[in-house]
Amino acid sequence: MFKRQFKSYRGTISSPDDLYKNLLEYSFKLLTRRSYSIQEISDKLQKRAFLVMDPTLDGEPAQKLSEDTIPKIVQRLLDYKYLNDQDFAKLFIQDQLVRKPQGIRLLKEKLKSKGIGKAMVEEVIENINLDEMAQALSALEKKKKSLKGVHPQKIKEKLFRFLISRGLDTGVILKILKYPVQLPKMLVACQS
Repeated sequence: MFKRQFKSYRGTISSPDDLYKNLLEYSFKLLTRRSYSIQEISDKLQKRAFLVMDPTLDGEPAQKLSEDTIPKIVQRLLDYKYLNDQDFAKLFIQDQLVRKPQGIRLLKEKLKSKGIGKAMVEEVIENINLDEMAQALSALEKKKKSLKGVHPQKIKEKLFRFLISRGLDTGVILKILKYPVQLPKMLVACQS
């Protein structure tokens, strides 16, 4: 489907200026939908350049041209302040926490996969006010429905695995499971 969508562009790009204009327009189009990290937008532009370029343009491979063109586009987007990894990271964390309760570890992994540098990830994580205990309890509340009919001895194992998969700190998980605040209510609700 992706290749079909851009098939009509193959062969129509005949100069580096055409490529630059096409990729810049494409980047604006992408950024109207949502924010991207610098790495994400670079990757998307690289894929687009590969799709729209004639394999041999003036005897040069398309990838060689895109090595020069993509950094120019990224720099232009940075100059216009359309790209900002720090703002992207903050918005991304807020969005992720609204969607589902998660721990710091998982958020760090997701940001790194988006191309955000380790130092910036640490800085952004420090500035958010994330209570992992509250996140864990919120996640447990959502998990409660799926634990109905499960043997009581298996419930703690399932909860532990579930909370680890959400990137929550092991210490917080063990504290909740060892000294449950709301866990007894959950266990009673799951058994009925």
